[in-house]
Amino acid sequence: MALSEEKRELLRVLLLWVSMAEAVQGLFFCICMSIMLRRQRVKHITYQMDFFAKRSYLTRMVSTSDVACFNLLRMNRATFDRLCYMLRDVGGLKPSKHMLIDEQVAIFLHILAHHVKNRVIQHNFGRSGETISRYFNLVLNGMMRLGNMLLKKPEPVPEDSNDDKWKWFKHCLGALDGTHVKMRVPSLDKARYRNRKGEITTNVLGVCSQDGYFIYVLPGWEGSAADGRVLRDAISRRNGLRVPQGQYYLVDAGYTNCEGFLAPYRGQRYHLSEWREGRHPRNAVWDEYVKEAAKFRNKSFSYYDELHDMFGKDRATGKDAQTCEDVLEELQDQNGLDNSMLDADPDADMDISHVNTSHPEDTSHVNNQNEHISSDASSGSKKQKRTRADRDDILLKGIETVARSFSEGLMEASDRLGMRLDRVEREKRLDGMKESLYGDLMKIEGLSHKERMAAYVKMISDESILIGFFAMSQEGKVDVIREIISP
Repeated sequence: MALSEEKRELLRVLLLWVSMAEAVQGLFFCICMSIMLRRQRVKHITYQMDFFAKRSYLTRMVSTSDVACFNLLRMNRATFDRLCYMLRDVGGLKPSKHMLIDEQVAIFLHILAHHVKNRVIQHNFGRSGETISRYFNLVLNGMMRLGNMLLKKPEPVPEDSNDDKWKWFKHCLGALDGTHVKMRVPSLDKARYRNRKGEITTNVLGVCSQDGYFIYVLPGWEGSAADGRVLRDAISRRNGLRVPQGQYYLVDAGYTNCEGFLAPYRGQRYHLSEWREGRHPRNAVWDEYVKEAAKFRNKSFSYYDELHDMFGKDRATGKDAQTCEDVLEELQDQNGLDNSMLDADPDADMDISHVNTSHPEDTSHVNNQNEHISSDASSGSKKQKRTRADRDDILLKGIETVARSFSEGLMEASDRLGMRLDRVEREKRLDGMKESLYGDLMKIEGLSHKERMAAYVKMISDESILIGFFAMSQEGKVDVIREIISP
């Protein structure tokens, strides 16, 4: 038991020293970062970018015709302008001195409409990859703020409806289903995102009204998750899907037929493709399946616990599923977006001399932004100085915190190590005394074997008497033994 305690104490001391080494590493990292930020750097040679050349591809994309705009952005020019105004007034999107709002939105829509890679956008718009990624995320956050405006409020089918398709579904709010969208994930997560067809996808729940407008969307679930599990998560969220009493949504056979959700009868063929060209599908396969599955009812699943431990890590968790409301709450926790970070121009070193710079048709649109660009340019240096000063203060505070924690931890580790060494030295000295005790007792004359054994047992069991015995002279040792063996 004592040996186990010693090992645990030694392990605690070693862990404390390891933590001290990590603190030292962090301290040196902060010092190196501070030195790197404070040193005088040689500025790179830059070339002035022509503003019209930056917008050459955007002009051909949007300003040519509604057909070209729809083919590239999946919306006409009027809709594109309205979306830009909504993102500016409601979404909080702001132009910078390097890129206006319409170009930010065009890059965002072009990537989504055609799954265009970042490198292709770099070539088409004459921008760097970092700039494209940064503005894409800014527009995406602005779109999240438009969620309440773009998603339609559900309205039930009235009693006196004359619609040939919906008049049979009184009080119906719409329909919902899950769709799989292909995506790329890390290798460790591929098992959770692989659906029943072997593809790496995410299962997105979409709820639509009777006229095809989206009511609710929940993306982020892994492709291996069943549609019913995604729906259960949607209705259990604080900002999730709500179904009023007495109303319902239409669902397919992948969901449970319950209150609020109307599913078709099991085994009935309802896809339109199965009834085309005079075909009348039969349900013999389903009936045979029901007969075979009946014998497994109310029976336990063999080796369930072992299989769960083996494959449980690959089950879908839905930890990345978020709605617009969830994203907005995160943005509010981060104090919103700060567009002042856009003052630095990472595209200033790009050479786009091959781009034609004569585009008079775009002059009137650009002139409206000249005052905004000039005002941003005059205040850019001041903001950069403030940002640099704040960054240095944060680094200094971090260095002070790491140094303080390192000093306190080092003192604590030294004290523990000293106590440990003292304890080991004391135990080693006692072991030596116990080994030589019997020899010293044999040197004392006038004692019988029984008296020597009684004194030996007494001193072995009491460390204080043992230490006092060896501290005595030869005459004192005799007196100690007489005192010990006396009745």
